[in-house]
Amino acid sequence: QGKRVFYEKCVWCHADSTPAGPSNRMNLQPTPPLINDGQLLNSLSDEYLENVITLGGAALGKSAIMPPWGRTLSQDDIRAVIAYIRAVAQPPYQRPAQLGPKYSAR
Repeated sequence: QGKRVFYEKCVWCHADSTPAGPSNRMNLQPTPPLINDGQLLNSLSDEYLENVITLGGAALGKSAIMPPWGRTLSQDDIRAVIAYIRAVAQPPYQRPAQLGPKYSAR
């Protein structure tokens, strides 16, 4: 589902090429990150990615070129795109370790 949404909505700015040919990515300033840019995207939380996709770049102090997709995509679609970002990341994404309880029951 995430791959499908990516190729319908995101590929034009977050890939170097599309099924139809070259993307528009290199014509944009600042240049949007590639979907598989794990060097950058792996450090961002799922919550942050959900916010930037839902609210758009300007809402988070990023590029206003990134549109808000919250009224176009469902929450499930947005989460699926985030899962796709994680699946194709180079270097591969590693989920942060879960912290255990702060206090023990002893």
